[in-house]
Amino acid sequence: MPAHNGLVLQDADTVQALANFRAKKARGFSDCRVLGIARKAVSPTAV
Repeated sequence: MPAHNGLVLQDADTVQALANFRAKKARGFSDCRVLGIARKAVSPTAV
């Protein structure tokens, strides 16, 4: 995901996916987003 100076993310899940994406460049942002959704579905208290 390219750097955007004016990008604002309000959804906590999307922010977490972006953090995971930046930490593990081998994964795509979409992969991180889907993994976050799957984790939440399995464990609703997981953040």
